[in-house]
Amino acid sequence: NCGMVRCLTLADIPGAVLTVGGYIHREAAASNLAAKLTAGIAALESKVATNRPLVFIEIWGDPLMTAGKPSFVAELVRLAGGTNIGDDIDKEYVTISSEWVLARKPDIILCLGTPPKGEGRSLVFGRTGWGNVPAVRNRRVYDKLATDVITRPGPRVLEGMAELRACISNERKAE
Repeated sequence: NCGMVRCLTLADIPGAVLTVGGYIHREAAASNLAAKLTAGIAALESKVATNRPLVFIEIWGDPLMTAGKPSFVAELVRLAGGTNIGDDIDKEYVTISSEWVLARKPDIILCLGTPPKGEGRSLVFGRTGWGNVPAVRNRRVYDKLATDVITRPGPRVLEGMAELRACISNERKAE
């Protein structure tokens, strides 16, 4: 009986890798991966900028849903250098209004709940009243993200972090 492997936060991932590695008798490989993840996360934490753009994490577009402070995705956005506009919410994921987003004036919008073909960006640009949001005005709305890596705690977390960091630092141009 392997039991449950807790993996809800970024800090849980290296330990979960070690636990699973033990279950499948791959302790050395698990130890190497856990060390790589721990070092990669520590390196990212040391690079977090002080000038942090405001980020709206759109988990779903209809109804509008976002990530609160305790969510894994919000943790990744903070580590990638952004400030989640939902950090004043003490639930993982919540339904919010369009007015709630507009009042917070995000610099960046990450569309995580859209299909891979990337309809999220065009949907955001088409919303009534969103033209004055800095993210929309400056065309910093991102879709076509690797949501399977970004939204799930797991061994590919550093790949998801790199993608978020590229969006937040404006290295990745929104298409």
